[in-house]
Amino acid sequence: MNPLENRFGVCRLEGNSSIPDWADCNEFCSITRTSEELSIVCPEENIPSRIICEKDWNVSRSKVLWISP
Repeated sequence: MNPLENRFGVCRLEGNSSIPDWADCNEFCSITRTSEELSIVCPEENIPSRIICEKDWNVSRSKVLWISP
């Protein structure tokens, strides 16, 4: 596991929200949509102060080997 240097935030927006420009990043981001919410994980520095989110998360990069029958 290789920890990334940035601190990350987990944001939950309304399910019908469009993907905001600040969600795009170079190092790591995750964007997941369900009918109920749009979840975004990205560096804290990208998240505008008006967005409610959980901050101070660590992200680690790992190499995963998938084996299928």
